[in-house]
Amino acid sequence: MNRALGIVLAILTVAAAIAFYVSSADRPALPDVPSAAQPVTAHTADGAAAPAPTPAPRPSASAPATPVPTPAPPVPTPVPSVPASSPAGPAEPAGPAPTQLYLTAPGLTDPGATEVFTATWIDGDGYGVDGVVLLQRAEGAGWVTVAELTTSTGRASTGVTVAASAIYRLLYPGSDELAPQVSAEVAVIAATRLESALTVSAPATPVVAGGAVTLTIGWHNAAGVPIIGDVQLQALAGDSWTVVSTLATSADGTATATVTPSAPTTYRAVYPGGTRYLPVTSADLTVTAVEAATIPVRSCAGQADVDALPHGVGCHYTSVAAGVFVVGHDFLGNAWWNELPLQSYVQLTGEQAGLYEVVDRVIAPGRASELGPAEQWTCGDRCDVILQTCLGENTGFTWLRRVAG
Repeated sequence: MNRALGIVLAILTVAAAIAFYVSSADRPALPDVPSAAQPVTAHTADGAAAPAPTPAPRPSASAPATPVPTPAPPVPTPVPSVPASSPAGPAEPAGPAPTQLYLTAPGLTDPGATEVFTATWIDGDGYGVDGVVLLQRAEGAGWVTVAELTTSTGRASTGVTVAASAIYRLLYPGSDELAPQVSAEVAVIAATRLESALTVSAPATPVVAGGAVTLTIGWHNAAGVPIIGDVQLQALAGDSWTVVSTLATSADGTATATVTPSAPTTYRAVYPGGTRYLPVTSADLTVTAVEAATIPVRSCAGQADVDALPHGVGCHYTSVAAGVFVVGHDFLGNAWWNELPLQSYVQLTGEQAGLYEVVDRVIAPGRASELGPAEQWTCGDRCDVILQTCLGENTGFTWLRRVAG
């Protein structure tokens, strides 16, 4: 009797264990819980660029996930008189993957202007995510969708007409594969800005290549009132403009800059635009920089001073009142004066310092006293300085007209 009762109890115990396993295996999985959105940084056209997605794209956000077959759980073997333990249930599926969204937009624009808004979408490894995100604008306590952007390798752009100042963001509502995500908010200011004018000026005379010349920039509004602020001085290099320096105008609306062009160079002043004034650019200004031969000049009063000149040096012969003569000896390295091309330039240093243009030349027969009075070789109003040096058995007179200095 006791043995039969034991057998019955064992059978009932095995049956209960099997029923418990079946009910546990038939339970539905827990619903998916989206991961929290990761924090991101706002990016505007005036700030740092959004990160560049890795070129190899991940699968599209809209692509269905490939199902993975779940193996059938093993059937427990009943053990007489020992209660069966409950088998482990199926593993919880991984939650949707987090991503990052970045919105790049202009920080400032004019009312009614159409501006480019760019979405950057990457996954946790930096790969570009392909899919559809929503560009939204804040209105009241909510958000309205402005455009849908379909990213390719993590990037997409669209044009938006900005009627007024507003706050924008990007939104991805989420899917089975990717968690919901929202970008940082970006404020776009649309303001009516004022017109202004810029000028840039310099002395009209040429400058020796590599020499210094001062440029003056002026900035005022439409009513002629000076403007205080930062402007750029730009130089034309080939087909593009480069920034030489950024200058702050003073209370009278002006700023100065010293440049040393090595060749003829074109300059302009630029204000790129701000919260109060529209962008503005001055007219172009070309500074003529020329190659010039240099002659050091001393002062001398008699022939003894001329004969004592160092090699390559000329002297202003002050004893002659008919004109300004700079004389030198050919045997002391000054014969090249007679070979200066017409319309070339000469820079005198020391006495009569300045930049001169060669305007004419006379080769006079004879030397010294054979030349006659100096009045015969002056140039009147046509020149300012006469270079005089021997040329074989003759004498050369090269006429110079001052152009700067």
